[in-house]
Amino acid sequence: MENEDNAQRSTANPDGPHRAVPAEHDGTELFVYGTLRHDQPEHARFCRGVVGWSRASLRGSLRRLPSGYLVLVVDPGAVLLHATGDALVDETRRRALADSVRTLDSTGTSGWIEGEVLRFRDAAEAWPPLDRWEDFRPGVPGAYQRCVVPVRVNADVTSADQETRARMIAAWAYVASGAPAGSVAV
Repeated sequence: MENEDNAQRSTANPDGPHRAVPAEHDGTELFVYGTLRHDQPEHARFCRGVVGWSRASLRGSLRRLPSGYLVLVVDPGAVLLHATGDALVDETRRRALADSVRTLDSTGTSGWIEGEVLRFRDAAEAWPPLDRWEDFRPGVPGAYQRCVVPVRVNADVTSADQETRARMIAAWAYVASGAPAGSVAV
């Protein structure tokens, strides 16, 4: 019989076998800026298990690929972590970065890309459809890489007279570390 201290739930992964996820695992966060935003067409198709979203921004620039899609370009020095093939290990590593991003300087307005941070119930469930859509494979060069970068989550009004301050978090984003060939600045 399972007790609450070590309870686990099984998560189906369409790319492989079921994976046990610790019950205390509370999901992941992804910065989106285009067709994956909560009110955009691809959100319902690819963003499985979203439990909330917040307005957010990060430092970078947008470029339009010849295909018409946008790609987010960030300074390689802003990348805190590259995704591997193991969602649970990646989440543990991302969470360990939480304190370091709270101290980053987020002043100024130039170079901020507006978007949203989507909160997912389960990283192992979230990544397979998103990685396929973004044509991302760990360790394989491509237009998009899934990386952890500093993201500013904008202040949200929590009541009529109380506002929470903007804060910096470590969130995933599909990014490029340089301008892809044939892309143009937006």
